[in-house]
Amino acid sequence: MATHIWQSQDGAWDNVASWSSGAVPAGVGTDTVLFTGASQYPVTSGLDNNAVDLVLLRIQPEYTGDIGNEQNPLKISADKLVNKGTGILWYSAGAATTNLLIVNTPTGHGYTILIGGALDRLQIVRGKVFCVAGMGTIATINLSTNAAYLDSGPGMSVISAINMAAGSVRSASAVVAMLMRGGHCVTRGLATSTAWVQSGGVTIDRTQNATLGSLYLVGGVYDTTKQIQGARTITNAYIWPKGDFRYVEDRVTITNLHDMTGDGLTQAV
Repeated sequence: MATHIWQSQDGAWDNVASWSSGAVPAGVGTDTVLFTGASQYPVTSGLDNNAVDLVLLRIQPEYTGDIGNEQNPLKISADKLVNKGTGILWYSAGAATTNLLIVNTPTGHGYTILIGGALDRLQIVRGKVFCVAGMGTIATINLSTNAAYLDSGPGMSVISAINMAAGSVRSASAVVAMLMRGGHCVTRGLATSTAWVQSGGVTIDRTQNATLGSLYLVGGVYDTTKQIQGARTITNAYIWPKGDFRYVEDRVTITNLHDMTGDGLTQAV
């Protein structure tokens, strides 16, 4: 196993002089890459490392440079990628799925832009993450603080699950399952299989037809009043007394309603 610390003076990933080890990271399940601030040079070339699968890629807060750009993102896989840097990371997982990406960037600094490949887990503690066209499936996304932000634009594949304790999400991607324990999610995506809302809020902002399989509204807000065109079908809706369900009748159809409030649903006006 080898540890490679970025010390570049020209921004070339594929230059042996860019690394403290005197070698370019090239292993599969063997190498660790660190951006410690030893060099602040942005990474501008040699970024296509599709076949490389690192043990760890860690970007420390002391590193302020950018890595990649829109036309030339860093393409590499890793068992674990931790971004605490203050620059912009343009990232695409390589041939292997990246198992865990943790974003914990200082508030107000840096962005993580996901542009391709697939992720098993994305954990956003602090910082802004943008998923753009070409990004593949993300199996699970967790947001844990109010400083966590995710924007998933059109053209991304699928988000299998979003778990929110806090933070903000704007999604134009299909979300298979959603668990809200805080924060706010605005979704313009396609069908969702299951949504559990315990706290926080979900706003549906969509202009096309879409289906939600099952809604479990234990607490918090599920707001469909922004569905200005098209129609939303909810196959099963379970509404508890602390759940705030907002809807306009001619835009939302509930096939099976289980109303635990005892008061009936009140249409938003």
